[in-house]
Amino acid sequence: MLKLSIFLLTIITSVHSLYHIPSMKKFSPQKEMAEEALFGYSIAYQASTKRLFISAPKADHVGKVFTMDENGNMTKISFYLDNINITAEHSIWLGATVRASNDFFVTCAPRYGEMKYPSTKKKERALAVLGLCFIQAVNADMHTLKGLQKQERATFGTKFEYRMDSFGWDIGIDNEMEVILGSPIHRGQVSIYEDPLSTDNPKLISKIVPKDAVDHNYGYSITFGKFFTNESLFAISSTYGDVGIGKVFFFNKKYTHIQTIRSDRVGIMFGAALCSLRLNVHYDSLLIGAPTYAEDANTNDAGAVYVFVPDSDVSANRLVYKKTIKATEVGGYFGNAMLNLGDMDGDGKDEVAIAAPYEDDGAGAVYIYSGYSLLNEPTTYRVRVKPEGFRSFGFSLTSIENQENGCNDLSIGAPYSNSVFLVQCMASVTVQLRATLPSFQFKHVDKLENFDMEVCLDVTYPEKPREIDAAIEIRIELSTIYSKLKEGSDTGIFSYVVAINDKKPPYCRKLGVQVKIPNTEFFQVIEYNITAGLLSNPEDSVNFEPSRVLLSERSRLSLQGKESVSTCGAGKTVCIPNIVHTISSSMKLLNSSAFEYWLGSTDREHFAISLENKGDPAYSLCTVIQIEGVNVLTHPRSCSREHNSFLCKPRFTLQKGDIWNMGNFLLETGILNSKDKQIKIINEVYNHCGNVSEKQYYEKTVILYPDSSLQLNGVTNPNDMINTTAENLNTVEKKFEHVYTITNRGKTNWVGMLSEIVFNNSFHIDFLYTTIYAYPEWGAIVCPVSDGSNLNYENKFICNIGDMRPNQKITIYISIVTKIGSFEESDDAKNISISTAIHLLDVKSSRLSIGLETILLCQIPSVALWIIIVAVIFSLILLAIIAFVLYKCGFLRRKKKGELKTLKKEYHRRSMLRQSMRASRINTGDNNILLEHENDQTNKQPS
Repeated sequence: MLKLSIFLLTIITSVHSLYHIPSMKKFSPQKEMAEEALFGYSIAYQASTKRLFISAPKADHVGKVFTMDENGNMTKISFYLDNINITAEHSIWLGATVRASNDFFVTCAPRYGEMKYPSTKKKERALAVLGLCFIQAVNADMHTLKGLQKQERATFGTKFEYRMDSFGWDIGIDNEMEVILGSPIHRGQVSIYEDPLSTDNPKLISKIVPKDAVDHNYGYSITFGKFFTNESLFAISSTYGDVGIGKVFFFNKKYTHIQTIRSDRVGIMFGAALCSLRLNVHYDSLLIGAPTYAEDANTNDAGAVYVFVPDSDVSANRLVYKKTIKATEVGGYFGNAMLNLGDMDGDGKDEVAIAAPYEDDGAGAVYIYSGYSLLNEPTTYRVRVKPEGFRSFGFSLTSIENQENGCNDLSIGAPYSNSVFLVQCMASVTVQLRATLPSFQFKHVDKLENFDMEVCLDVTYPEKPREIDAAIEIRIELSTIYSKLKEGSDTGIFSYVVAINDKKPPYCRKLGVQVKIPNTEFFQVIEYNITAGLLSNPEDSVNFEPSRVLLSERSRLSLQGKESVSTCGAGKTVCIPNIVHTISSSMKLLNSSAFEYWLGSTDREHFAISLENKGDPAYSLCTVIQIEGVNVLTHPRSCSREHNSFLCKPRFTLQKGDIWNMGNFLLETGILNSKDKQIKIINEVYNHCGNVSEKQYYEKTVILYPDSSLQLNGVTNPNDMINTTAENLNTVEKKFEHVYTITNRGKTNWVGMLSEIVFNNSFHIDFLYTTIYAYPEWGAIVCPVSDGSNLNYENKFICNIGDMRPNQKITIYISIVTKIGSFEESDDAKNISISTAIHLLDVKSSRLSIGLETILLCQIPSVALWIIIVAVIFSLILLAIIAFVLYKCGFLRRKKKGELKTLKKEYHRRSMLRQSMRASRINTGDNNILLEHENDQTNKQPS
């Protein structure tokens, strides 16, 4: 057994960091390892056995995996490799990834290879990198996971080197104990083990391929979550997609690709890390790491994390972009690793750790963000964890449940320093200050008054720790010369301590206040400032104590206010303000009660509310503003926020004629979609804050209009007419397609678009084999048409064809198969038309429709006999006329035929004369004369 060395580190950090940084511990085997062993390259925790798994994939040519118990005892895991051929020349990287559930742990050696024959024709063997994975259930023996068979292996090309499985560079384990292995080498591939603990033959499902273009690194990162359905989905990334743009693919439990998220930039390794976490009530959100993100040339490889949230917390259809958290330090690789820490402060939102392992010249750092900051602006981290003297701090992350206080400790790997760190978490409580004062305007003037001021501390506790050791100091300060605390000093300051060890919900205390009300119509008599703070910060202690708690980010730790007095005029017992409400907006005013907004036209819109007082002074005026249907990014400083409700108070008394302009509420309109119908702005104005009997109610509606600039096109495949017969149709099925394309030419984000698909002559369609697929740009959607039972009596059914962003399109393939035996002999006397039509139901302003038709040509052409005879006679007459005309025109006749006959007779006569003269043996001279004469005559002969 290896001994363990532990060092305590002191690190300066922010207040209320959620983690006790001073007691952070470093672990490493006492037996020295080589510098490149990469101890801490991957880490995982098994809660059922309280063991931490730590890998060192380059500890030797095989790699090592260690376990560490809660006491820090470390043990090397033995792997049975006797029957596995491993050579010292090839490092297999055992432990490149380790993952654990409560029932088992999995680790892989993705670079494991074997000598294989590239083909049956070649006798020389070559190295095939297959990957080798091990699984071990709790209290059971270890065994290897089944590898791919030849027919299962995803081969891309014919070359042998492309047959590299390399499984195990990432591992995912879902709640149903399925194991998913990623191999992002070359194009990449993913395999799923539905029954990984079966030692005989674990069920393997290979080649889970998205219906989307991907050519590089598919399977780089894997995570699970209920992102936009009640069913657990799994997400798989490809950091370079097909053209350098990273993609994240979502699959359901049937391993069907249902959605895709694309990067907005090239080459940022979008999807290098994925982290699912709960930021809303019903569905999970997704963080996507892009560690090579650069804002400009000066921030090369700084890194960024993209935040995607469900488009609705009631009925989500997809994840929508929320924001980007950008790092600024060059080469930091921010977002290379991320970890869900769970809800640590009790606000219903998970916290997250994001690592930048190469920040600060390779030293590395880890940032802790609250779930609240991930949704709101500005996005600020709670703490930056960064020890000194180490390298690659944050390369790997895992959480360890702290049994004493219920939150999750954080384990951090620094493999280039062969180290693993453990930071213990501190639980948080939420405290809310509130104060109650009487209304001074009912008092008589020029009189010394005594009253009680009640200050309360409302506390929300986590489930653990059961015992809490914390004390809150409350400090009250009165800053006017007319008021004084009876228990305070002459300076008007009083403080006391509230111990919250007994876990009471409210802690209230009444304080006596003496006020001299002057004899004036209006005068400020009291101005107070109340603050609360943790009396002893547990972060200041070197030793970690689980019972010590922090104050959460949602705590309200300060209250400020002013109270004034007035007679409100002669004979009045109470001031009666007359508040006039006005609302203005960057959106177009439709009528007195509504604005209008065209979805997608802008990313941000704002509205502002002003209140004018036309009555008595308003000393305790307040207004409650509720905004429904849109996210509010920023609000005026005079307002405090509770979800999408805002309590706003003026900082001064509103005298008659004064106008209080609150400032702008900034609305995030860019993520609104076609499902959003309206935004409601409700304003409740109270003359005396909290007095419901004086409430004035105002409501303004923003009507949302979708931009219905949608274009529909269609085409039949292979063509719109098919030659056949009824006999052929009753023996052989016919297959053809109707292909529709919908293009979003507008600016609105259309989500969950519903289409109505109509069939005619459905009696001739075999719905058992007829299929409908919708292909948005992010994936594929199947519209079930199994047996036609979902058709209503009008041969129509509804199909959800997915989402469309601006300039995107959806292609719908209706593959129609004719039903054998549905055609009668009488059908030969007619052509059969099979048509479809598609209607977009969500487009209310202009219901778009288009139809396509395919005609089955069953008719045999027949012509009457008399028509054939007449046609033949007419043709013969026409030919005769044409021949006569040609003859008269001299077509095919020789010219100067008589002259040619004369020349031929003369030529014949002279030939006879020459023969006669030769026979009489004429002398040479005469013979020459005759020859010359013959030559002259010969030259005149026609050719």
